[in-house]
Amino acid sequence: MIRTLAIVLGLSALPLPALAATVADEPGGNARLGTTQLIGAPTIEQIPDQLDATQREAYKTVFAAIRDGKWTDAQIGLDTMKPGPLHAIARAEMYTAKGSPRVEMEPLVALLNEAPELPEAAQISRLATTRGAVDLPPLPTAQRLIWQDGAPRRVRAKSLQGDMIAADLALKMQPYVKADMGREAQSLLESTPGLTPEALTEWQQKIAWIYFLQGDDVNARVMAAKAQDGVGDWAVQGRWVGALSAWRQNDCANAETGFEGVAARAGDVDLRAAALYWASRADMVCSRPDKIEGRLKAAAQFGESFYGQLARQQLAMKDKGTSVGGLVASDWKVVGKRPN
Repeated sequence: MIRTLAIVLGLSALPLPALAATVADEPGGNARLGTTQLIGAPTIEQIPDQLDATQREAYKTVFAAIRDGKWTDAQIGLDTMKPGPLHAIARAEMYTAKGSPRVEMEPLVALLNEAPELPEAAQISRLATTRGAVDLPPLPTAQRLIWQDGAPRRVRAKSLQGDMIAADLALKMQPYVKADMGREAQSLLESTPGLTPEALTEWQQKIAWIYFLQGDDVNARVMAAKAQDGVGDWAVQGRWVGALSAWRQNDCANAETGFEGVAARAGDVDLRAAALYWASRADMVCSRPDKIEGRLKAAAQFGESFYGQLARQQLAMKDKGTSVGGLVASDWKVVGKRPN
């Protein structure tokens, strides 16, 4: 709740837009807000106040006392106030502040039960344990972040680390890679024994890409086919090169199969969207209209990627407009119930 409140207080300090002038007595003006409602503009609902005037002043005094090390004043201030949304964070700061007086087990356990999501909860839990507490509430744990429709970034496959043979091969490959010498690089790879399957797949893909850049689609497809049968992320990259080479050779059937395989195996959304889009193009060339729309819709899900946007354009899909209004009352009822 403290972070929500901080956002509310920060927003309240911002000036209103110049177009909504402070003219409370104008026709159409809002006497409570002192603003003029623009014709055709949506009504902006305000977030309800979280603290009344008395609470604002009281909390200001309490936090000032904590900063100044006036522990008794801070404690008295909290005890004489009616319970509010900042009581837990104030007590947590007071209990964990440097130089603060010793706190017994009961208040520490009570605070953890009241607000286990506080940033200081782990420290307070350790303090309570040293005081003899046993049955403490579980604390929130760090969760894995999940992509939520943000601007994606193409993930590059990583080279194998810790393989001495692969590291030595990488040094020998440098001049061939820089000069796009595919045949020489392939000969060196095929004469290097002892590579792990992962390292072999990586270099098969890289050599396939060299051939592709040279315009040698035949050899690019040969090396890409070897790479796609390998292991790891480089196998997906090999399949991608093979599909691109097949497309350039007007082999729509194998291009479609390759792009479809990339879309099913790619770990990042940007490559997946690209594969779905190009699979739809291959379907179009191969006269498979029944598959085109489904692939474009699948790519269009990744609307922040380049090929996701192209797919949306092909399907004439329009993005939803962003609302300029504030949080409505029903939204706030949900948000306001969330702790911390």
